Amino acid sequence: MATVPSDLAGYAAQASGLTGLDTNVILAQWISENGWSVPATNNFGNIMVAGTNTLMTYSTPQAGVTAYANFLKDNSNYAGVLATAGQSPQAQLSAIASSPWDAGNYQGGTLLTSVYNSLTGASVSTTPTTSSTTAGSTTVTSDTMVAKIFFIVLGGALLLMGFKVVTDVPIVMGGA
Repeated sequence: MATVPSDLAGYAAQASGLTGLDTNVILAQWISENGWSVPATNNFGNIMVAGTNTLMTYSTPQAGVTAYANFLKDNSNYAGVLATAGQSPQAQLSAIASSPWDAGNYQGGTLLTSVYNSLTGASVSTTPTTSSTTAGSTTVTSDTMVAKIFFIVLGGALLLMGFKVVTDVPIVMGGA
């Protein structure tokens, strides 16, 4: 299991108290968004200024936690996420994977559950409840690396979302 910096874990626990969502689910989302540390913007959820591509900046981490919780509570697009408060982490992860937030960030929940599983040692997967996209992944292996390539199909166009180096192995090709 991965070790989370105590300050990040503490802020996620605060957000859990405000939203009712599982602390490790919140951590998985935040780590998927910003990596393993408190972002310089104190914007844990990468909340944008309405109608722009500009990230909000908060004066303190506590202000960022409150903004994250309020964003989920005040934005009807995420009512399905908050509706899973008190349910299983898998249900919460699936709700995030089904939300509009997932469209550009979590590849149908694959990235989110991967981070969650590394945090907890669990082996959960998500099943988005609604989606207008097709998401998946394939493993490409060469003599120097294995890359997990996440992709998403939107309107018939294949968009490469990112990759993760896994390990050094002999040349093999596989797909999912």
